[in-house]
Amino acid sequence: MAREYVICFITQKTVQFIMLLFLLQLGLLQGKAQDGLDLLAGDQYENMYQLNQQEQPFGASRLGLTAVVPGISTERGIMPSGNQMTRNIGPIFQQEEATPVNWAIFSAVTATLAGSYTGLYLYARERWSNRPTVPFHFNEQLYAKGFDKLGHFYAASSQALITSRLYDFSDIGRARSALLGSGIALSAQTLVEILDGRTSSLGFDRYDQLGNILGVSWFYARENSTFLRRFNIRWFYYPSGRTASTQSAYENKAFTDYNSQSYWVSMRIWDLLPEKIQPYWPRFLVPTAGVSLNNWKTNADPAYVSYHLSLNLDFTQIFPQKTKFGRLLGDLFNSVYLPAPAVELHPNPSVKLIFYGQD
Repeated sequence: MAREYVICFITQKTVQFIMLLFLLQLGLLQGKAQDGLDLLAGDQYENMYQLNQQEQPFGASRLGLTAVVPGISTERGIMPSGNQMTRNIGPIFQQEEATPVNWAIFSAVTATLAGSYTGLYLYARERWSNRPTVPFHFNEQLYAKGFDKLGHFYAASSQALITSRLYDFSDIGRARSALLGSGIALSAQTLVEILDGRTSSLGFDRYDQLGNILGVSWFYARENSTFLRRFNIRWFYYPSGRTASTQSAYENKAFTDYNSQSYWVSMRIWDLLPEKIQPYWPRFLVPTAGVSLNNWKTNADPAYVSYHLSLNLDFTQIFPQKTKFGRLLGDLFNSVYLPAPAVELHPNPSVKLIFYGQD
């Protein structure tokens, strides 16, 4: 029992530490730690490492992770000389002009999120209230071929993204918004796991929590990397009619119908293409790879995972990105797969005129 309480304590303190980082970043707490945390969040990191795109050789920064040798002549000029190698690791966050925090919007966003999470908690409380409460315990459930864990990853990263973009409107800065979004998303997902840990038929699932942590980590790493921003994790849902017969009426919802879900990864490639091909490849078109679950109802069923290739749209090339609202729309639409023609690679190689989820 002591081990369970230690893990709960560590999880709680980790979440508190993330929130403390944000408070220090925002300047609510004074001290020299401000400069160090600004560096951690990227306000000064970019100034230390980011090179001007015009100073790099053609195509050198295409991947956003490029080593540059000083003193080398290029088509665009001469690289800055020096005794050290300089790495362009990509902008951590775009440098923003210092603007005062809009506390009215900040308060409105905070109140909206607090109300939303409270409402969701009250709605979901039925999940726990109808079941006996027991001492905290663990219960790992590896089912649905791991699609449940993909769901935790996607839910955590999506919550962090939405929360961060909403706080962007209050002008606290992209770095602080990302840190706050990550902390709130991880806190919410961790709370659910802790409550599960005290429910008789559930339990704290360490694999679920790992999915939550990886999802938030992916969001924060992507915010800090030009290279990772080439990729988008996408989700698609189409009702299959097959759900787990062992689940309660409350749980028997769309988010537990794993046959209806597919997960995709898209990659922006236009600027990686040879110059001669670029005019013929639309900037908004991105190759996409995905997985879907088929014929699953319980773990005893002969379920299988199918693998697909498709094309989708990059909405950051469709919605104007000069405004916060445009960036919000681009990110939201880029988190969803739009039905499109797809090629199934395995286990039944075939072409689907429109992919909708099941074989």
